[in-house]
Amino acid sequence: MDRMDSAPLVLFILIHGLISLSAMETVSAAAPPCLIDRASRGAYCYGMGLSSVPGHLPGNTEILDLSFNKIAALYNTSCFAYKQLKDLVIESNDISFIDSGTFLGLSFLQSLDLSNNKRLPALRGDMFASTALTNIQLNGSNLAHVSDDIFRAMTTTSTLGLRNNILQNVSWTACHVAFLSMSLTQNKFTELSEKSFAMDCNVDSLDLSYNPIQLISPATISSLKVRGLDMSGILLPEKELHHLFEDIHFIGYREIVPQQQREDFQYDMYVVNHDEDEVWTEEIFRRGLEENLPEYGRLAVGDEALRLGMYYLDSVSLLVENSFKVVFLISADALKNHMFLLKFRLALDHVNEVQIENIVLVFLEEIPDADLPFLIRLFLSDNRVYLMWPRDPGGQPYFWEKLGKYMTVNRYCNPLVPP
Repeated sequence: MDRMDSAPLVLFILIHGLISLSAMETVSAAAPPCLIDRASRGAYCYGMGLSSVPGHLPGNTEILDLSFNKIAALYNTSCFAYKQLKDLVIESNDISFIDSGTFLGLSFLQSLDLSNNKRLPALRGDMFASTALTNIQLNGSNLAHVSDDIFRAMTTTSTLGLRNNILQNVSWTACHVAFLSMSLTQNKFTELSEKSFAMDCNVDSLDLSYNPIQLISPATISSLKVRGLDMSGILLPEKELHHLFEDIHFIGYREIVPQQQREDFQYDMYVVNHDEDEVWTEEIFRRGLEENLPEYGRLAVGDEALRLGMYYLDSVSLLVENSFKVVFLISADALKNHMFLLKFRLALDHVNEVQIENIVLVFLEEIPDADLPFLIRLFLSDNRVYLMWPRDPGGQPYFWEKLGKYMTVNRYCNPLVPP
């Protein structure tokens, strides 16, 4: 066959290929631009510029992540096709309207994250078909009021995140929920009194840190049914705070902790920092540890303890495995460094492998939620351990006190409820 005879065949193949390619592109364009993980039945659609909930995901989707999109409204039909949803994340959108029946078809829903929606409307208990929610996150959403009616949708062991809102008072007197943790840090509470802070919930860990509290009623404190109360950054005299703490009503609780103790590890603490934070690490953090927590003196700081003759990341992994605690010093520069984030991923992988929580994040500065990498946001969304370094010297003794408490024990990951 000569060149002229083969031309129609080539042309046919080319046209057929273009038609096939066009068909593939049409299918791709019709499908939502989401990452589908069929093993976990998860659909991950974060940062796709979506203005509504996609309607063409697998019907058996159990995890749906719509973070960092442009969704402004949730309607009764928005999640209608996904009746098996257990975990719904729509944080960092622009939600200002939620239909009363949006969640009524989701009878298996266990976790809902609507954080960082700056115009988020109020949620009510009758908006949910499920009464087994174990985790509700409404952080950073400019909420000035949250009714305890929402607790009707929650199970007896739950986690509630209301960090970084504008709450000045709560009246939660019809509370049947026993919370594992409740975060009210970085709100606008100016006093804890009978009229501004009425709460009869049983709470394992209540975080009221970094509120502008100026007045605390001993009667209010003594009425709290909490196991642990975090008031870091509260600018009240230390003696007054300790006197108030003596009257806290603690609820019964049994911790599940690993048998392996701190003494069984080569290092008490592996401190991961960025090169730009080396001076702060040495002059502030290491010196503060020596002065305030001298019993934790077996330190591996930065790259100084890396083992010679090993590959870099293998040596980092060895430090993570041989350290009782792994502390990450978080700054804006550190979060822009690929190697720093890779070390965090290695440490998080180790936690997932051994199922023991041993990571502590220490923020050296205020960093907007929108600037946090996905893995850091994921870590914080599970209410895991983090601390904020207080600029005010008056709050620094409480920082070291709280870090000392975190250093005493590691806990097993709990697969049934959020950490």
